[in-house]
Amino acid sequence: MTVSATGNRRALLDETPVVLHQRIRRDLVARIAQGEWVVGKKIPSRQALAREYGVDLGTIQPAIASLMGSGLLHAIDRKGTYVTRQVQPADMGTPAAVLEAPTVYRSSVDSEVSLPFAVLPVHLGILTFFDFDPTGDVTPYRDNWSMRVITHLEKAVSEYGGTTSYLDVLAKSAELPNIQDDVSTLRAQGANILVLVDVYGFTSDRMHGVVSYLDTIDMPVVIVVTELTFSAHPLVTYDQRYAGFRAMKHLITCGYQDMLFYSPFTANWVRERIEGAHAGVPYTDLQRVRFQVFPTDTTLSDLAFFGQEQQTLPPQHRDALAEFVTAGSTTKLQAIIAPNDVIAARIYTALADIGLQAGRDYGLIGFDDEPVARQHGITTLRPPWEELGELAARLAVRQLHGNPVSLRMCLRSHVIARRTTHRGV
Repeated sequence: MTVSATGNRRALLDETPVVLHQRIRRDLVARIAQGEWVVGKKIPSRQALAREYGVDLGTIQPAIASLMGSGLLHAIDRKGTYVTRQVQPADMGTPAAVLEAPTVYRSSVDSEVSLPFAVLPVHLGILTFFDFDPTGDVTPYRDNWSMRVITHLEKAVSEYGGTTSYLDVLAKSAELPNIQDDVSTLRAQGANILVLVDVYGFTSDRMHGVVSYLDTIDMPVVIVVTELTFSAHPLVTYDQRYAGFRAMKHLITCGYQDMLFYSPFTANWVRERIEGAHAGVPYTDLQRVRFQVFPTDTTLSDLAFFGQEQQTLPPQHRDALAEFVTAGSTTKLQAIIAPNDVIAARIYTALADIGLQAGRDYGLIGFDDEPVARQHGITTLRPPWEELGELAARLAVRQLHGNPVSLRMCLRSHVIARRTTHRGV
C-alpha cells in the first residue's frame, strides 16, 4: 500500500513490523512500479524523501543504497539519483499485482525523461571504427576498450527494454570509410538511434568527415570519443587532463616529490596528460615538488613509436630514467609518470633488469588500466569505459523521446593504486 505523495508517509511506516528502512524501500519500489517515477526519471533528493517520510537521513540512506545495489536506481555525481529499469517482482518481495498497476504518464518541467522507455521502441545501432593495423591483427583492440564501452551500451539499452545492432568497421586504407552505407545497414536492421564509438582516436581528418556526415542525418546520434571533435550531436568523452592531474595528486599524497613524465612520443592525449600533471603541482608546493618532462625534443608520433619492432625502452632512455632515479636526494622521493600502461610496463622491466625496483626505489604510475599493469602491480588511472557506455545509452534514449541533452559530457578516470606507488614494497 502507498499513500498520497503529497502527504506525510509516516502512517505507512506503522503498518508492519518490518525494519523501518525496509518499509521505505518497499514503498519506493511500489511508487516506481505505479509510474510515479518512470525509467530515466530523477527521484527526489534524500533530504526531500527524509522530510516526506518523517525520518532522518540515516534511515533513508540504506533504502536508497539497497535499490542502487539491485540496479533499480543509479546515482550520478552532482546530478541526482535516477530510475534505471522497470520494477521486477523480486524488487518488491510482495505479490506481483502491484507491478500490474497502470503506468501514470506525467509531464515534466525539467530536462529529465518523462515517459517510460517502453513508450517508444528503442533500437540502438552501434558503429565502431578500428584504424588500420599493418599487421592485420585487430583482435586485441576489439577485445579491449571499445568492447568495454559497447558491452555497457548494450546492457543499458536492454535494461531500458530496447534492442541493439552492432557494426564494426576496420579502416583498411587512409580513405574515408563508406559511412553512408554503414548507417544505412544499421537502419535496415531497425536502428532508430545511433552511437558511434571511437575510443582509439580515429585519424582526425577521416573522423571529421564521418562526423560531418552524421550531422546531416535525421536520427538521434551520440558520439563516444577520447579526443574531442566538433559535432552538432552530443559527445561523450573522458578528461585526459584530469587523469594527469589525478596521477600527480596521487604521487604527492604518497610522499613523492621529484616527478618525471616520460614522453617518448607526441600525441594530443599525451600532451593533455602532461598539462594535467603539471597543474597537479600546487602553487604553494613549487619549491618542494619538482616536475619535469623527458625527453623534451621528441618528434616521434605515437603510431610510429608503437609501430617499431623494439618492445623495450631505447637504451639512452633507460639510462636517463635510471640516472633520474639514482641521482635523487635521500630527502626527495622520485616517481615516473608513464604516458600509458604499456610504456609503464617497459619502464618497470627495463629498470628491474638493472636492479631498480618500482615501489621500492622509485614510484611508477601509468594510465588506462591495461592487463599488463595488473600483471606487474603498476598503479594506473582507469578510464570510465563502463560509465561512458551507460551515459551514451541514456543520452541516445533521451534524444529519442525529444528531451534536451548536453552537447559535451566529460567523465573522469579513477586511480587504481597498486604496489608501484606504495613505498617499501
